[in-house]
Amino acid sequence: MSTNIIFAFDGFPDYLIETNILSDPDIVFQWSHGVDSEESRAVLRQADVLVIALQKITAEVMDAMPNCRMISRLGVGVDNIDIPAATARGIWVANVPDYGVDEVATHAIALVLVQLRGLHTLISTTRAGKFDGSAVRPIQRSTTQTLGVMGYGRIGRALGHKGAGVGMRVIAYDPFLSDEQIRAAGAEPVSMDTLLRTSDFISLHLPLDVHTRHVINARTLGLMKPSVYLVNTARGGLVDEAALLDAIRAGRIRGAALDVLSSEPPAADDAVLQALLKEDRVLVTPHMAWYSEQAQVDMRSRAAEDVARVLRGERPRTPVNEVAARTS
Repeated sequence: MSTNIIFAFDGFPDYLIETNILSDPDIVFQWSHGVDSEESRAVLRQADVLVIALQKITAEVMDAMPNCRMISRLGVGVDNIDIPAATARGIWVANVPDYGVDEVATHAIALVLVQLRGLHTLISTTRAGKFDGSAVRPIQRSTTQTLGVMGYGRIGRALGHKGAGVGMRVIAYDPFLSDEQIRAAGAEPVSMDTLLRTSDFISLHLPLDVHTRHVINARTLGLMKPSVYLVNTARGGLVDEAALLDAIRAGRIRGAALDVLSSEPPAADDAVLQALLKEDRVLVTPHMAWYSEQAQVDMRSRAAEDVARVLRGERPRTPVNEVAARTS
């Protein structure tokens, strides 16, 4: 009997990485091209394992996969998966939390430095034939700036080290870490409100859940310096984007750089996201902070290795829930 591994997205040109790890000749790989259409649901019915990116996996989707043993999330965040529903159905959910740490931290510090030096404006003005840097004045020396990191896990720590490397003072808030752990990781621990009030740059590295959704909102934006820049390479849902747009337009903060949005790609009729895309003081990149060729190989390899564990009846290396292991 074959084992069906269904990829719910269009992204990879082949399965070479996966087939090298999952070498069983009875394993069949297929694309479902999403999870919501009638055609995709027909494919999902065959799934023993579902491999996803940002597709929303609800209880209804899971009920369309009666034989599914595992949902493998190619990435870190699992806010797009109904974890309790998966657990109730005996479906493992595993992610890959450790594949693109340096890439995301590098993307975040790049966005910080672009804003610090006004590079986006300087490039645009010189390309338009105006050899004049007055539009980005005043620029502050990096060693006078405070980088506030919200969430000091793997990526937050990597960003903190990069910020310290260019001479910035690094402060951090993380509700899951003690002050001693944050200090040991190279940052100054502070409360969230202190971070919001004192940072010149704020970079978000929190998971998205019911406690952190819209953690950046009208109230928290109101605590920030009018000269602050916000950077988000974590999850779009951390930011109330309408409140962010209002704060930027009103001059309550200086600008933002976003690699993630609440809806990707933004719909043409989404007035807030379309306005953010067009706003001169907002930089948007298309959810690419995770990417390098090496990171993509690591992500796919580690995910495939976890699939192999589950198919052997073992516990995944990086589960986000707990279910009873099974072999059939």
